[in-house]
Amino acid sequence: MPHKSMLIIGAGVDRTFPNFPIPVEGTTFELSNPVKIAGEVHDHLNIRIHNLEPKFAPKGKTVLTSAIKSYLGYWKALSSDSIDYQAEKEKIAQAYVNALDQIWPGISGQVEMCNIATPLTFQRITGNYQASITGWTSWGKPKFRPRDDQGENRVSTRRS
Repeated sequence: MPHKSMLIIGAGVDRTFPNFPIPVEGTTFELSNPVKIAGEVHDHLNIRIHNLEPKFAPKGKTVLTSAIKSYLGYWKALSSDSIDYQAEKEKIAQAYVNALDQIWPGISGQVEMCNIATPLTFQRITGNYQASITGWTSWGKPKFRPRDDQGENRVSTRRS
């Protein structure tokens, strides 16, 4: 079964977050005013703060990213008209900046760039089925059978 398709939003901001804990999976924030992103209303937003690696953003700046489930069909319908497709990405960028402003008031004036990768972006670049961002979900036990020294398949006795 393929993983769900996602929308990845990245914003470059002219500030740092020196005293903010930075968990690998990001931090989920509740939004007092829900935002509409790709046809879905969101009242929470998970954000990753990327400012620990000096090569990820210039000194004094930070990249904020969010991964949001988004349906491939939604984007396929928009893709027949490049103007509509780009307009939707612009609406999403504005909604994302508005959400960031709810979390960090005034940050909207510090946003220098916003980039959006849609499920169609993932499908075009990776070729993954249904625009899955990471391939396939593993169900059950792996079907891998190591070979013994004679090249024969054998069942592994190793427990994982």
